[in-house]
Parts: sequence; C-alpha cells; structure tokens
Amino acid sequence: MITGLIRRYKPYVIVLENCDGDGSHRCSRIEKLIGAICREAVKDNVAVRVFSRTEIKEVFGAFGAATKYEIAHAIARQLPELTPHLPRYRKAWMSEDYRMAFFNATSLALTYIYTRQIRAKK
Repeated sequence: MITGLIRRYKPYVIVLENCDGDGSHRCSRIEKLIGAICREAVKDNVAVRVFSRTEIKEVFGAFGAATKYEIAHAIARQLPELTPHLPRYRKAWMSEDYRMAFFNATSLALTYIYTRQIRAKK
C-alpha cells in the first residue's frame, strides 16, 4: 500500500516524525510503520526528512509555541482555514482529540519548510 501511494503521487520528499528522537513517545507499531515508509521511499528515490518532537518545538518556539496545543494555534494563525478544526484545550485526564493529528502532520510540514529556508540562506 505504501509503495502504491508513493508511486501514484510521486512526492519529492516525505517528512516524518523521528521516533528515535527526543520527545517521541510512539509505540513500536508506529515506529515499524515509519521505518517501512522510509525504506519504500528510499527504494523509489524519494528523499526522506525526519524531525523529532524537540526539533518541531524549537521551530515553533520562534512563534511563542511550546506545547502541542500552542503549536496547533500557531498553525491556525498561519493557515486560518484550519481554525474550525482546532481541538479544545485538553485536560490531563482527557485523551487527545483525533483532530490533533492534522496539526501534528502540519507541524512536520511547516518544520520542513522552515528548516529548508534556513539551510538555503546559509
């Protein structure tokens, strides 16, 4: 399935969370999935970039956002069309809103774009 998606959409880069990085709390099933995506991308000559949760927080720290909730709000300020999908503030006993996945994925994409711009300036 992953191979089919890569070949159909022909991305030039795939951006994923670094499960080995600081701040990652992914289960082994997700770690294996991300590893499989990386291997398939490499087979199809697609660049892969991975960022740890710590790296994402460093990028969004420039916008005054440190927590997932604050990062989601920073994203919504940049992409107002996502504002209606912002999850409510999560209390410690609440499970994470499924919509936070949209903002997690977007934070990876924006981190890639931001770090790419910084590398291009050097």
